[in-house]
Amino acid sequence: MSPAVRPAGRSRESTARFRFYAELNDFLPPHRRQRDVAHAFSRCLACNGGLAPAAKAAVDHRLPPGTRRTYDAFWRCAGCGRIYWRGAHWARLKAMVARWCGTLPPPPP
Repeated sequence: MSPAVRPAGRSRESTARFRFYAELNDFLPPHRRQRDVAHAFSRCLACNGGLAPAAKAAVDHRLPPGTRRTYDAFWRCAGCGRIYWRGAHWARLKAMVARWCGTLPPPPP
């Protein structure tokens, strides 16, 4: 069983995440966070290059079969060529960024 699945591991992970967000709040003032929510998904996670829309036909050969069948909108990194799409995890990540930026209420307990 991985550490994050065990109760003690979950507690450590939750505490670490809370500390991380507290540190982010200290690092960026609220007016900067409002601006950053608009740009949260505009950079590559691998190289920090800018993302630009990419036609499905241009990236089709690089997509996993399920992604190819399910999604139609894609972005490609100008720096390293990595492909991005709004997958199943996207709504959760967007909500997390919006909460941190103060545009959504905190999740229910």
